[in-house]
Amino acid sequence: MVWDGGCRQPGPEIGCDPPLRVGVPAIIQARPFDVRVRLPDPALRAELRDFLHRWGCVTYDVNDDAIEVVVPDAADERQGRRELRLYLETWRAHHPAPELELLD
Repeated sequence: MVWDGGCRQPGPEIGCDPPLRVGVPAIIQARPFDVRVRLPDPALRAELRDFLHRWGCVTYDVNDDAIEVVVPDAADERQGRRELRLYLETWRAHHPAPELELLD
């Protein structure tokens, strides 16, 4: 097998990773999923992002009322969604926000 230098040198057990897309954070490209959360109140959205960051989540602004959330340590999509739901329920217990909504 010939290495073209475009990614990690292939080996019999690992193959070659696809190249990363320009302008997209590597953590997003490494995960097969993301979850969007809608919360129109900017102050509450900032508090939610801080809370999620403390639990190790990565968040990105999507638009004026939503954020994208990645749970980097989750083994798969199912675990990531389960963890995110747990984090959101914990946050809701301290910040009643009826307009909080999972979009994905």
